[in-house]
This record gives sequence, C-alpha cells and structure tokens, in this order.
Amino acid sequence: MITSSGLDSQTPRVIIARVFSFLMMRVFLCRHGETVNNVAGVLGGDKGNCLTPLGRRQARLLAARLAGLRVDAVYSSSMLRALETAGFTCRRVRREAVVVPEFREMHLGELEGLPFEQAELRHPRVFDRIFANPWYRPRGGESLRSLQARAMPRFMNLVDRHPGENVAVFAHNLVNRVILASLLGIPLERARVLKQYNACLNVLAFG
Repeated sequence: MITSSGLDSQTPRVIIARVFSFLMMRVFLCRHGETVNNVAGVLGGDKGNCLTPLGRRQARLLAARLAGLRVDAVYSSSMLRALETAGFTCRRVRREAVVVPEFREMHLGELEGLPFEQAELRHPRVFDRIFANPWYRPRGGESLRSLQARAMPRFMNLVDRHPGENVAVFAHNLVNRVILASLLGIPLERARVLKQYNACLNVLAFG
C-alpha cells in the first residue's frame, strides 16, 4: 500500500509502504532538500550543488521527524546534497552517516550540469526517453537499468544487515524511484509516477 501525506511544499512528504510481520526492519528512504541547481533548473551536477536556505529548512524538518521515529543507522549517497541533508539527521540522532557511492544519482553523461532548456536542445524529451526505455542512456551516462543494477544489491544488503532496526537512507530523485519501483514490482517505465519531492520521506517496512 502506498499513501501520501497532505503536507505543504516546505514540509517533508511521506510515502508509506507497509509489509506486515512480527519483526519489522524499517528503511526511511529520503531525498535531499532543495538545492541551488533545483532552483536554477540545472540537471545533475555535484560540485557546488549545495542546499538552499529552504533546502536546509526542509532538512531540519525531516531530521525532526526522523528523530521521533528512532534511527539506528544512517546511510547516505556520496553526493554533497545528500550528505548535507543527512548531516541534519545525524546531529539529531547522534549517528555518523555511512557513505554509499552506489546511492549516487543517475549520471546523465554529457547532460550533467546543463540547464534543462539546453539539455532539451541536445536531447529533445530526454526524460520521456529515459522512462519510456529503461535501457536508454544519454551519451556518456547511465540508464535506469544500470542504476537499478548498482543501487538495488547495495540496498538489499543494507536491509539484511539491520534486522529489526530502523535505518535512514539519504539519496536522490531517480535513485529513490528505481528502489521503490523495484520493491513494489512496478515496471521501471512507470517509475515516473513515484514522485520524489525534495526532503520527502518514504517509510519501507520489511519482515
């Protein structure tokens, strides 16, 4: 079951997937807060792509919510925006983040760091192509399938390592969509419907 909470644009949104069991392991799968590139309409990129003031507020709100849920371990993508978002939670719950390169955002190749309008000129309807064909990859970049192949084994390893515990994972838009689609049995072509707002929170329970 998937539900979404009705929260305002500055508050983390919640998608809940429940698998009932006597012994639950929960993953709090989060997207980073708003970044300078999000505001500027720039694709991907890591260098200098830090949180905006709103992004930091979103990260603080997310940290407050997670602190009330008990967090036994924190994992983060190695990208700046995810690490910065995770840092707010780490300080609240007194945990150190384990950095996981496999949770980095999908690499867009030659489109990385370009304004969306310029990327559209080079590759018209590029995101339509990415979701229509999970094997499609921009020149020098990744496909949804290659993203799935690197992220899902690491994610499932994390689940196996923490039976009965609560784990926070800080990642990205496309990474989260691929993880959720894979777990819910949704074809990657339909992962676009799994909206991932800045600083959103997905609660996944495993028995």
